Amino acid sequence: MAFQQNLAIFTGTLLGSLVDAGSANIEFVRAVVVELRRSFDQLELHHRAHKLTMSHGTSIRLSGMMQPMDAHLAALNTLLVELEREVQLSVPRVKQIATLAGAMDAHLEAMTQTQHAALGSRTVGARF
Repeated sequence: MAFQQNLAIFTGTLLGSLVDAGSANIEFVRAVVVELRRSFDQLELHHRAHKLTMSHGTSIRLSGMMQPMDAHLAALNTLLVELEREVQLSVPRVKQIATLAGAMDAHLEAMTQTQHAALGSRTVGARF
């Protein structure tokens, strides 16, 4: 959960740093994207490790949560690859960066909602 929260925080930071569709501190944006990648890689690593520790029964019981989570992780990775490519351009397009970050934020919110729905009253990490 901590790495998912990190992703949400850094995505929010990225969106907040894009003052308008025409300007941004690109070096700051690049640094945030590096942190997004690091957090995503750790999230994915822990997610896979957690799946390996589940019993067959638990895996079946949680499949309604795991399948959407896997889909969101795949989408986040695709968006992050696009974001990494965009910030490496000699003149990154701020509007495209904002669009990609907004899409990442939407997936992170959906992941949080999926966790809340699947786990019911159990506490799930706070969404920032």
